[in-house]
Amino acid sequence: MPWRKGNRLKLVSEADATASVREEFEQVKAALGVPYVGSVFQAYAAYPEFLALAVGVLKNMAAWGEVLALSERLRADAYTRVHNYFQVPNLGSDTARKRDELAPVIELLQYTTPLEMLLLAALLQSFEGAIGREDSGSEQGGQQRKPEASLYLVPEEEAPIAVKKRFADIKRVLAVPYVPDTFRALANWPDFFDAYWETARALAQSPLFQEYAYRLHETVWDITEELPGPIELTPAQMLEAGVLEEDIPSVVRITEMFCSSFPAITLLTAVARIGLDGGNLVEQPTPAGRHDSAA
Repeated sequence: MPWRKGNRLKLVSEADATASVREEFEQVKAALGVPYVGSVFQAYAAYPEFLALAVGVLKNMAAWGEVLALSERLRADAYTRVHNYFQVPNLGSDTARKRDELAPVIELLQYTTPLEMLLLAALLQSFEGAIGREDSGSEQGGQQRKPEASLYLVPEEEAPIAVKKRFADIKRVLAVPYVPDTFRALANWPDFFDAYWETARALAQSPLFQEYAYRLHETVWDITEELPGPIELTPAQMLEAGVLEEDIPSVVRITEMFCSSFPAITLLTAVARIGLDGGNLVEQPTPAGRHDSAA
């Protein structure tokens, strides 16, 4: 059930959420150890019965040490691919005074994005039946340090006109019906955001980038088998928990869409980190015999 081009995606913000949905949002933030509610959960909030059910499943997964370890592998994989195979300019030269603000935000996004990508891949596969290892000896609690930063996601409808144009371009280039959290967060720093998107835009449209996004998608799909199980949330279980039958195809499509978009976003979040840290462009040596000044 692929997401059809032109379909709108409703996101329910924390400010607009009902009291019961806000409670679920708080559980999401507590389980993931983050100070904000990601777009995927804002999308699920349009279907409150499913949100409550999904949060219960995701809370259990997020408590396992294996989840944090595997998400760290995904983060490192994305960073290494970008650093080794793509040229990222120095995006921090004109924003030195903002570096102290940007660095912890990007670190937080690097923590959250692969974690959500892994959890959603497991959730999507669980719609078809139980997944994960059947042993019950999962380690509780992870060793990965959770970044500390405040984070505000700029709402698309409230963004300045210039930022709205950037947001529209992001959705077009990435072929998604929403503005990913990385871009909504970095839009708080317009100068950095503009320079970053110009770089990210060019990379995202390259065949090599698209190949690596596909490979990362395959990797996250495969490593869900390393999670302890069982993880299961079938349509029959959704119906039993009160999810409306007509809503089930919608929540499946939403999960598929986010799962498909997360690999590229994870790679592009690594681009932001590398660019802020000075980039990875290497000056080419002057060819032998060439003189740049007159004798």
